[in-house]
This record gives sequence, C-alpha cells and structure tokens, in this order.
Amino acid sequence: MNIRQVELLNILLTTKEKYTLIDQLAEQLGCSEKTIRNDLKTAAIFCIEHSSISLERKPGCGIFLLGPEEERQHLVRLLQSNREKPTDERVFDIAYQLLTSNHPLTLQDFADQHFTNKTTVKKDLDYIADWLQPFGICLHSKQKVGIFLDGEEARKRSAMAHLSQLAPTHKHEHNSITRLFPAYEVNFVKSILYSGGFSFTDETFDRLIIHILIMIKRIKQKNPIIIPPDSQQITEQIEYQLAQELKKKIEPFFSVGIPDSEVIYLAWHLMSGKRLAIDEVENPMLDRLVNELITEMTRLTKIDFTTDITLFQGLSVHLQPALNRISYQLPIKNPLLTEIKNMYPYMFSMVIFTLGNAGFAFSGILPEDEAAYIALHFQASVERRKQRTPRKKRAIIVCHHGIGMSHLLRSRIERQIPGLQIEHCMSRADISKHKVDDFDLIISTMPLPEVSIFHIVISALFDLEDQERLHDFVENNGAVEQDQHQYATLQHFIVEDAIHVQVDLEHRYEVVEMLANSLYDHGLVKKEYIHSAILRERASATSIGSSIAIPHGNPPGILQSSIAVAVLKRPIEWGTEYVSLVFLLAVVNEDPEVIKKLFNELSLLSEQTEFVKKLSKQTTKQEILNELRQ
Repeated sequence: MNIRQVELLNILLTTKEKYTLIDQLAEQLGCSEKTIRNDLKTAAIFCIEHSSISLERKPGCGIFLLGPEEERQHLVRLLQSNREKPTDERVFDIAYQLLTSNHPLTLQDFADQHFTNKTTVKKDLDYIADWLQPFGICLHSKQKVGIFLDGEEARKRSAMAHLSQLAPTHKHEHNSITRLFPAYEVNFVKSILYSGGFSFTDETFDRLIIHILIMIKRIKQKNPIIIPPDSQQITEQIEYQLAQELKKKIEPFFSVGIPDSEVIYLAWHLMSGKRLAIDEVENPMLDRLVNELITEMTRLTKIDFTTDITLFQGLSVHLQPALNRISYQLPIKNPLLTEIKNMYPYMFSMVIFTLGNAGFAFSGILPEDEAAYIALHFQASVERRKQRTPRKKRAIIVCHHGIGMSHLLRSRIERQIPGLQIEHCMSRADISKHKVDDFDLIISTMPLPEVSIFHIVISALFDLEDQERLHDFVENNGAVEQDQHQYATLQHFIVEDAIHVQVDLEHRYEVVEMLANSLYDHGLVKKEYIHSAILRERASATSIGSSIAIPHGNPPGILQSSIAVAVLKRPIEWGTEYVSLVFLLAVVNEDPEVIKKLFNELSLLSEQTEFVKKLSKQTTKQEILNELRQ
C-alpha cells in the first residue's frame, strides 16, 4: 500500500458516519474518483489479509467497513506502524539493510518497505553514499543487478557501529542501533560486559555492546573478520584473555562458534576502549607523547600546562587507547566534534597545530575526531585555573563521554556555579557503587530514571541554557555577565587594508590563500605563513557556525599580530557548513587574556546570527568597521 491508500483506509476505519461517499473521499485525498475506486480494491485486500473486516458498498450511500470494533482498532494501529517513516529513521534503516545484506537490493524493495517512492529513495541513497565514503565503502547501483556496497568487512562493521550519527534524531542515542536486535540479546551482552570488571566509559560500553551484537549477526551471515597473520602477537595481551572469557559466555547463549580472528578483533576493541583510569604499567612511549604534547601546547598558547598533574593523567588515559584505535584501524566518530570546534576554536586549533607539527614525534596520526577530545583536556586545564570558592551544595557528575569531558564539565561548573561543590565524576555504571543519597544533586549528561534523588540533565558542553537552569537550582544569582556588544579586541587586530568585500571565489582554500597573501603584502606575516594556513584548513575546516570561519596559519610565520577579513559575495561550502564571513587570524605573542578575549568575541559573534547577516551585506571596509563599533 502506498501513502494515499494508507490514508484512505485510515479515514474509513476512524470515520463516525456509517457510509462515506466516493466523491467525498476523492476531494479529501486530492485525487479522482477512479483512483479512489482502484485504491479501495487494495484496501479491501489489506483488510482480508489482516482481519475479518469487509468492505461493504451501498449504491447511493457509499462505502462502509463492516466488522468488530476491536479489529478496527487493530487495523488502525497496524496502519500507524506502516506509515512512511520520518526521513532520518528511513535513512538509518536503509543504510543498515545495505550494510548487512549479502545480496543486491533494489529501489523498489526500499520504496515498498518504507511506503515511499523511488525518487525519495534515490535521494536517501545519495546521502548514504556520501556518509559511507570516510569509512572506505562505496555504494554501487547497476541495472538488472541492484544496489550493493563494496568495502572490507571491518569497514562495514565500523560504519554499522556509527549508524546513530548518520541520522540526526539519533545523535544522542549512542546505542540506537541496538533497537534492531532482540531485547533479550542486548540485555545479555550488557550483563556480561558490566560484570566483566572493565574500567570503561559508558560510551565505550555502548560501543562494545554494539560491536558484539554486530559480530554475532555477521558470523551467522558467514561474513567473518579477516585478521593479518602478524596479528597473532596480541594473544599475549590481557585483553585477548578477556576476549576469550567473553567468547565462552557468548557461544552457548547465541549457539554460535566464534573463530579466533573474531576473538582477536574483539581484543582490539577492548584495547581501544576509552578508559576511566590508566593502567598501572610503565609506558615510556606514552609518557613521551604526553610530555611533548603538553610542552608544545605550552609554547604555542603561552599557558603553563606543565604543572597540571590532572592534565597529564587525563591525556594519558585518553591517548593510550587512542593510539590503539589508530593502530588497529578502529576509528571513532566524535559526536561533539562540531560543538567543540565552535565553542573552543582557539584550543582546538592549537591542538591541530601541535599534532600537525612536523617536529612532533606523532605528527599526523590523530584525526580531528581524536584532536577534539584532546582539546577538551587542555580546555579543562584552563578552566581549573579559574575555580572559585566557597562551595555550598554537594554534587556529583555522571558523564558518559569519558574522563576528559568529565574534567571539563567539573571545571566549568565549579567556575560558573560557586554554590556547588563537585565531589566526584563517575560513569553511569559506577552509580550503584556509591551512596548517592549523601549528595544534594546529580548533574548528568543523560537521563537517570533509576536514581531516586534529584538530578538535572545537561548537555556535555554546559551551554548558557544549562548554566541558567543550574543557577536556578542552587539559588545563586551571581551568574557571569558578558557584554554582548563589544568587539574591541577583534577591532584592534583587524587591518583595514586587509578587509575584502564582495569576494567572488569558489573554494575555501582560495579565500584563505587570498587573505594570507593580503597580510603578506603588508609585511605582517612571512611567506611560509600562507602555505601553513592552507595546510591548517585542509587538516580541519575552521567554520564555527552562523556562517563564520576563522582560518589561521602556523604562529612562527607571524611577524605582527593582525586579522584579515573577507565578506563573500555568496556563501560557499566550508566543511560541513556554508560561510559568508571569514576572519583570517594571525595573532601571536599576545597576553593569554587578550587571546581569550579575542576568541570570546568571535564565539559571541557566532551566536549573533542576525548581526552576522547584517555584516555580510556590507559593501565597504568602513561599513564593516562601523558595524563592529556599534
């Protein structure tokens, strides 16, 4: 049945009148009476297949569905479940089908299953194809064959594990794919993991649950993982022994044999999971990496991170599994990447610079998803320097994004809410191990229906709305106020002769190159700064929301702090966003407070959507400066 036929039958099932005229139905559904008569044949067949209800016709009166009320309600519920799914849910399901199918599928298959048309399915497939590219998976469509995916088994499983990020409606449901598996299977896998003594973040537990469920399904479909012969050395690791223990529990429950290649692959996942604490094992390579990272970030930002023991421990906890993820090709997608880049553009950029530095021992190995997590650790260190006392109400933080985000949340909350004393940061799995009733408040990044005491759910990045809600709870009126009309620091660094309006370029690299050349022509940066700014943009798009981008080059190439501006003739694609206003930042050797003010002003500007639109419409340099001064 198509959408119109579903609506027709729903009208007949729920109408209060006994008979309904065909011309009334045609008018209501916006089609001809002939179409209604044809659709009634399909509706009648549907009723016969799913109930004892029959379609009665009476000349001059119309049509009526004859049958008991309980069966009418049954058909109404059935129709409701068969309505065309929302776009996000349909895309999610189609992608999952493609990733798990052992044979080609057709447009008609998808159209029939999701009660839609081929044109809609084609658009969905284009979107899915783009999303699959970073995983190294290609979508093919061949006449007389169908639609199928080409890619290694490990890549398909990785894509399946990240399906929740394909559909925006699932972006905060890290285990949304589990809805595709029987509840008893999901609960069993959860039970063996939670009782296994693992010290993982909630996010990692969710990923492991998904991986094991996918592993079982793919083994049953005869699609095993292929492990290179030189991977046998992992059998000496403790994680391999733990994977073997899990195998012993899984096999009898699911009636499936797990080959050793799958055990090794599961051990890789265990080694790559984000942990709550670092292993008590000496790791000179890891210590070297963390020390180099902290030293370089101190040099670039002129903020002394070298004395922050919490920062060292947090980075160690994060980087140990991160290096394993890179080594075993088990990339993760950071669900907060865009928000982190937009909220902390300066710290994120400094991390990108450090990781891309050719002199850095591990340069180029960590993608921006990992870099964003690292930026949170450094931002948390900055926030810790601003803590205020005294504390009043005792609270704990429950965060499923790991230790880096937990520390950042703790620092930001303690700084913004002086009436709170944060006693502990923990995962959801650890709640049962603590006497939570001893605390006044639980601050959580997810709902906690099992907790009896009051808890407030906030976003992981603790935005302004969250701050206001938390302030209300602790009855504290001392919220930090910001002047939303001052861009003095931004104005100070803007070079009037380096403001360009009505810029007509096609690609963001061209814009970056033009602005960098402008600063070079004025003797404000070295020649190599131009190349470094383009390389930085290639590493990660510098858009920060609200049509603004803030590209920048390597600090050593800056001769004098300055900013160049481009107002684009029309918005152009800038990573995942479209941008119309560009600030090329070349700021170095400034007081950290000045840098902080500059990025606060840029962040504030990105929240003023209407003001950005107004700036983007200006046609002269002086108009741009005048608007910023108002």
